[in-house]
Amino acid sequence: DSNVELLLAPGSYLRMSEKTEVKAVRTSLDSTRFDIVRGSAILEVGEIDKKVPLEIGTPRTVVTLNKVGIYRFDVSGTDVAVSVRRGEALIGTREQALSGSAKKIGNNKVYRLIGDGQPQTAKLSSKVFDAFDQWSYLRSEALVAANYSVLQRSRSRNSMLSGWIYDPLSNGYTFIPSSWLFMNGYGFGFY
Repeated sequence: DSNVELLLAPGSYLRMSEKTEVKAVRTSLDSTRFDIVRGSAILEVGEIDKKVPLEIGTPRTVVTLNKVGIYRFDVSGTDVAVSVRRGEALIGTREQALSGSAKKIGNNKVYRLIGDGQPQTAKLSSKVFDAFDQWSYLRSEALVAANYSVLQRSRSRNSMLSGWIYDPLSNGYTFIPSSWLFMNGYGFGFY
């Protein structure tokens, strides 16, 4: 009865709703793949190397992500919906994405594989959010607040190193990017 957040890389998170089952297929930073067996998952991709995309498997297709964005996967049996709130999803394997042969699903689109029918792509309503979407948004906001809290207490930007810094006010670690300007998938700025 809980949601789960898994850090994939600094600024990139895999969030899972209750009763979601995800299988970690490959976890090395240069070749990452998770398969969503059932349930709902949101990927917030903040920083990514286009040459080292993330792969997400579902019962019906593989999706490759190589752009900053917010991606939601809903799997019920063999029915799959891939929603792109922001960014671009590539329907196909990592190799297909890198070769340019994967199908592109852009901003505010949903790609559905329902029953035995053909895949469908439709416009995604910007007004339809559920409790899981809201939780993911609030988690992202809280992580940015922790980042800002750490930076507020530093004497100067130059006194801070980049990397993982412990924030006692939030009782957790926050990532300070080396570029000092970083926008996450939801558009919150880490400064």
